[in-house]
Amino acid sequence: MAKVKKFESPSDFLDYNEETLKAQYFEHFHVHRLFIDLSEGKERLYDAYNIIDDDDSNIILIWVEQLFFIYSSKWNADLLDLLENQLTQIEARPLLLRGSKKLILELMEKMKLEYEMINDRIIYDCDAVNPFTRQPKGKLGVAVINDIPSILKMSANYYLEEFEGKGQQSYESVQESAYQGVLNSKIYKWSNNGLIVSMARLLSGSPDNVMIGGLFTKTNERKKGYAYFLVSELTQQLLNEGAVKCGLLTEVTKIATNKIFEKTGYNKVYEWVNILLK
Repeated sequence: MAKVKKFESPSDFLDYNEETLKAQYFEHFHVHRLFIDLSEGKERLYDAYNIIDDDDSNIILIWVEQLFFIYSSKWNADLLDLLENQLTQIEARPLLLRGSKKLILELMEKMKLEYEMINDRIIYDCDAVNPFTRQPKGKLGVAVINDIPSILKMSANYYLEEFEGKGQQSYESVQESAYQGVLNSKIYKWSNNGLIVSMARLLSGSPDNVMIGGLFTKTNERKKGYAYFLVSELTQQLLNEGAVKCGLLTEVTKIATNKIFEKTGYNKVYEWVNILLK
C-alpha cells in the first residue's frame, strides 16, 4: 500500500536513504550538495520524506524554501497520486522542482500545470578514460592567483551562456565563486602558448566521486579540441589520485559538448531537470 513515510529528523531521513544516495551518487549529486549547504546554514529545510509502496517503488522528496527536490527510479500510479496531493498543498509560487526528468514531467502532465524549463540536463560518469585520438595541444594546470582576471571573465561568460540569462545568481556572486575556486585550487585550466583557452572546476563531492563542472572554452578558441584535452587529462588525473568515478553535468541541447564527454569515456547515467512552476 502506497504511503508517505515521514521522519523525526533529517539524519533519520538520510539514514533511510543512505544506500540509494551512495550507490547512485551522481544521480543524486544535487541532494548531496544540498545537505552540505544545510549543515553550513546556507539553506532552510522545511521537510524531507519518502513516498513508498510494497513493490519497492520509492520517491524521495526534499522541500527547501521554494525548492522541491524529487527523485525516483521506480514509481507507480498510486505514488504519483500521493505526490500530486503533496504538491497541491504547497501554495508557494514561484516554485522550483528539481530532479528526475521523467517523473517530474509526468507529474506536470498529470497536474496540468504551466512551467518553464530552466535546465534539461544529462548526468554522466566515467571510471576509465579512452586514449587520446590525437596529440594534445597545450597543457593542463591548476589556475593560480595570476590567472584570476581571465578566470573571472570566463566564469561570467560561462554562466551567461549556460543559463541563457535565466540563472538565479548575480554577476558578483558568480565572480566571487570563481575567485574562491582559484584560491582553493578547484579550478583547472588548459593553456596553449601561455594563454588560457579553456577551464573547468571541481564541484563539491566525495573523495570517491568527483564532479567536474563549469567547462568553458573561449569563443574564438573553440573547435580546436581544447575542451576534449582538458576533460580527458583532468579526469585521468583525478582517477589516478584515487577517485573511483568522475561525473559531469551537461545540457541536453549541447550536442557538441556531449560528444566530447562520450568520446572521453563518459557514460550517460541520468536525466535531470530544473523547472519553474508559474
